[in-house]
Amino acid sequence: MKFKLCALCFAATLVLTACNSGSDDNTVAVNQPTKPTTTNNDTPFELKEQIVYWKEAEQDESYSGKVIFDDSPKKQTAQDSNNITALTHINIDGRIVELNPSHTYTNPNGSWHDGVTGWLEAEEVITGANTAYARYGIVRMKSGGWALFYQGNPTSLDDMKKLEKQADNVTYKGQATAIRQGNFDLSRNPAWLTGTSQFTVNFKEKTLKGTIEQWHDYYAFAGNQVNKEVSLIKPVEINAQIRANTFAGTANQTGTVEGKFYGSNAANLAGAFNDKSQKLRGVFGAVKQ
Repeated sequence: MKFKLCALCFAATLVLTACNSGSDDNTVAVNQPTKPTTTNNDTPFELKEQIVYWKEAEQDESYSGKVIFDDSPKKQTAQDSNNITALTHINIDGRIVELNPSHTYTNPNGSWHDGVTGWLEAEEVITGANTAYARYGIVRMKSGGWALFYQGNPTSLDDMKKLEKQADNVTYKGQATAIRQGNFDLSRNPAWLTGTSQFTVNFKEKTLKGTIEQWHDYYAFAGNQVNKEVSLIKPVEINAQIRANTFAGTANQTGTVEGKFYGSNAANLAGAFNDKSQKLRGVFGAVKQ
């Protein structure tokens, strides 16, 4: 899918927390995951970035734009549930989007679903094609807004308790997509990036570590020249703690990451990251190997 970001100058609004208002100073507010009030390690983290939301700004005559993240309060609309709805639809601020893109394409980072849904509120959707129990990706709204999201069928707490008895490390491999703050040429179409993700999870020690890397824009896997700016994006190092079926921690030390395990026996994981050091925000999904 070739997104026509006719206005690559847009502002991003984080859906779930209020930290700062948008500004033009190229700063990114980092939302620290809220820790439970109890010290019980079985209490899930309160996830705060299940949807990252932004809007397109007006295009100017110089054919350049700026991505600005604006962390303002938004209604919680992510839909984790153990039914088919969480895998087929997403509720973005009361607007229903069908996660049913028209075709699948493959790039160096794996397979993705993309296309125009033609249904209700969405014009375009891209989702990872690798996770059976979670959905993550980007939605372009008919109203002009955009959203990064993740949701799905969460792993039961009973399954997580059983997994705690396993002392061995478990590997997850998958994909990621992200938006970067900064100045862009409007000829760079679209603005979103894709990468790979890999994690090492120890359920007994309740740790999750990993790397999100190998960033490419759409042109890279459409057979066109790779944008040089995109190729300069560095790996995002993830370090998180697990509580119940959720995890939260840091991305490249200065940013944050959060997410959840999905499916029977934690078959999948998905989440969102905010890499302050590179002014990068994204979502990812990975499969147990």
